Amino acid sequence: MIFYQTALYFEAVPAIERYGLSCVYRKGGLSLFAGEKDEAGRFSGAAAVAVTGTGSYAAAAGVAFMLGMLGAGEGDVFVNYGAGGASRESGLKIGETVRCIKAVREGERAVYPDVLLGSGFRNAAAFCVNGAAAQFVKRDGELPVVFDNESYGALFAAMRVLGPEACFSLKTVTDFAEETAAKGGKIDPKTTTELLRTSSAGIFEAVEKWAAEISNASLKSRDSFTFDAETEAAIEALASSLGLTFSNRETLKNTVRRDVLLGKDDTALLRSLVPAPEDVPADKQGRAKLFAEILGKLG
Repeated sequence: MIFYQTALYFEAVPAIERYGLSCVYRKGGLSLFAGEKDEAGRFSGAAAVAVTGTGSYAAAAGVAFMLGMLGAGEGDVFVNYGAGGASRESGLKIGETVRCIKAVREGERAVYPDVLLGSGFRNAAAFCVNGAAAQFVKRDGELPVVFDNESYGALFAAMRVLGPEACFSLKTVTDFAEETAAKGGKIDPKTTTELLRTSSAGIFEAVEKWAAEISNASLKSRDSFTFDAETEAAIEALASSLGLTFSNRETLKNTVRRDVLLGKDDTALLRSLVPAPEDVPADKQGRAKLFAEILGKLG
């Protein structure tokens, strides 16, 4: 099953319409939408949606409740989906859909959902803020930033249940955040829903493809799969150069392992992360050299 989360109902409308869902729970600002129950009393269907309300804590609580109530497990996928603001300086355009491979909340460590699965979406970071536009940052390293108050909590909760390699964040830029904040932070629900409807066909098709791949990989035994020493060393070196924590190193391994189980070449996957020499800034030449040495050993 694909589990979607949005903060507000008007963001969820395109997903509810696509999968023919109805409300199965509503209490305390949380609404869950799912398909019909089967003979065993379990909710069936391809997808479910949690409308959690705004804020990281509400999102985390709502996602955890949904995944527990609907019995999420191996082979399922979670998607933090919906609207997001951006700064004009980010280079993002209204109506553009991005995949947020990093979620950041001030004062806390970053959350990394699946960072290796290929997609046709532009990569970005989700910067979770609770306040005025003065807090907004325009870039996070080389990534443009989407502003969103729920991504961090939603992803953090889902990753504890499904693993980061089965979690994604897809946001459609619906406003320029600083200007919206200056107007009291109000956006037009009807306009936002229509903008999301326009962008959603490609989003849903991509998510459904990812879900099928993850489900297929889960049918094979991950526990019995091991890397050879060279590949293990390459993954560890890559994780170190990216500054990943232990849990995110395991995510990296699980993601590469999944792609190997699906018949993809893990060496090619690692190579895809290496920038072309002409694109490497002077202060990162050492890192690029390390990548080249690792990949040279892999052949």
